Amino acid sequence: MHNMKKLRIKQNLNKILVFALLILIATFSQCDKNEVQPLKGIDITTINSSYRGSLFDVYFLDEQNGYAVADYNQEKKKTLLLKTIDGGDHWALDTFQIASVRINTLTGYGDKLIALGTSQELGNNNPDHVYSSNDHGLTWAISPDFLYGYPLFFDNSKVIRSSIGGIYYSTDGGKTWLKTLENNSLGRANAFQIKGKSTAYVAGGASYDFTNFGFFYNSVDNGLTWQRNSKNFKNIVGMHFIDESIGYVFEDLHEGSLTSSSKEGTAIYKTSDGGVTWVKRNADLKNFFMSCYFFNQSEGLYSNLNSFYFTNDEGQNWHLQFQKDNASIRKIYFINTHIGLAVGDAGLILKLKR
Repeated sequence: MHNMKKLRIKQNLNKILVFALLILIATFSQCDKNEVQPLKGIDITTINSSYRGSLFDVYFLDEQNGYAVADYNQEKKKTLLLKTIDGGDHWALDTFQIASVRINTLTGYGDKLIALGTSQELGNNNPDHVYSSNDHGLTWAISPDFLYGYPLFFDNSKVIRSSIGGIYYSTDGGKTWLKTLENNSLGRANAFQIKGKSTAYVAGGASYDFTNFGFFYNSVDNGLTWQRNSKNFKNIVGMHFIDESIGYVFEDLHEGSLTSSSKEGTAIYKTSDGGVTWVKRNADLKNFFMSCYFFNQSEGLYSNLNSFYFTNDEGQNWHLQFQKDNASIRKIYFINTHIGLAVGDAGLILKLKR
């Protein structure tokens, strides 16, 4: 009798274990096969919206009001725009009220939104223009103060901008400009950032036809003078500084042409002295670089064509955080040090919480 009772208990325990295993298998089978469980400390939420096109850039005026640059609509002859008023949890489809201009980049200062766009009316020789809005994007005006190029603000009066011809400096809010860095032979300025009250960085280069060269400059006087780093960088495609001293650059290793290549991938370098010296932080990554952000000197994110990665050891090792087929992650943007967004193709919007 006693043995029969023990047998029944064992059979019941086996049934419970089998049932629990079936639940576990069912749970994992319903997970998105493209999504990877993130490392502890970063929470990733996919934000659903009705828009299914590409998103190229994202910018927030404050912690609640944000904007995402979408596709150019040929029928409306306007660039589509997504807006949020609740910190990125919900988005509404709208349009930039700027006719025949493809908006590429969005930035701002204070209550002002600034959009950098390309005219769609002049064939392949399309000029870039800067537009500004003082009413949260309801109306836009072409900004003759900024001519063309990407502006960054130290304050209401001190502004620098990057353009094809070089770096320009203004002390009157953009009404008059002084060219402080000639850029005719340096290639493209791919990354442009200011930190603190007076420090700025610009980096870039070019890679084509078995040619690959890069540059890094820094300024400590609001962009009035610039110092070039002596390191022979290859084309720098990404950069992020967490303060005036500590920063990272991502170097494109591509060497080849459209039909052949001898090397591919990305290298990461770190500086702790404002760009005077650099230390390579990783074995070369094989992935194509799209965007990056660092929380501090140890922890950061970068995205490639369809995924993004996290490091907690200064870029030495990178751990896959999210992956989605056919959806390039084009921009990582943080509203503050704890909340950010990643946007990309197929209407992809991810909210990131650290």
